[in-house]
Amino acid sequence: MRFSFGSLAIIVLAVTAFGQEHSMPMPAATAVPLESGLGELHVATSTKNADAQRYFDQGMRYVYAFNHEAAVASFQRAAELDPDFALAYWG
Repeated sequence: MRFSFGSLAIIVLAVTAFGQEHSMPMPAATAVPLESGLGELHVATSTKNADAQRYFDQGMRYVYAFNHEAAVASFQRAAELDPDFALAYWG
């Protein structure tokens, strides 16, 4: 499944509407496994790191499943794998 810029913008607005606050730094997410059976959702991004893309897609799948804790961990892992991957920090 692919998303247009408009649908990605809606996702951004919906996710940021929750306004979560973090007063402490989040722990490193290096122990996050790539899970199977979460669906086929794919959001094309600019990263050249295939594993970072996989973790980002996994994070998006977790967002849709309302598992925000696992989504954050997946996005953090994507950012660790590709520090220049802006969407991973957005996640």
